[in-house]
Amino acid sequence: ADPHGGRCRQRRPQAAQRPAALAMMWFDSEAVTRAEYDEDDATLLVWFHGNESPYAYYDVPEEVFHALCETESKGRFMQQHVIDRYQYSPP
Repeated sequence: ADPHGGRCRQRRPQAAQRPAALAMMWFDSEAVTRAEYDEDDATLLVWFHGNESPYAYYDVPEEVFHALCETESKGRFMQQHVIDRYQYSPP
């Protein structure tokens, strides 16, 4: 059974493909398709629907990534807790 109720799935890529410090999550969300978090440099990468490349948000605490994974509404969470709070680079 999926402990996240299908809202958040983690894919474990092969070690040769991704650094160990990078976590990648896939979402069943209308706004956000996936997110990755690099704990080494505290960067949150977020793929919004309709974008093939991610937005990169910098100096984001790891707790914010975990909260994004657990929240019911990914889009609302991004609006309230990430967008306009952290420096970012568009895709």
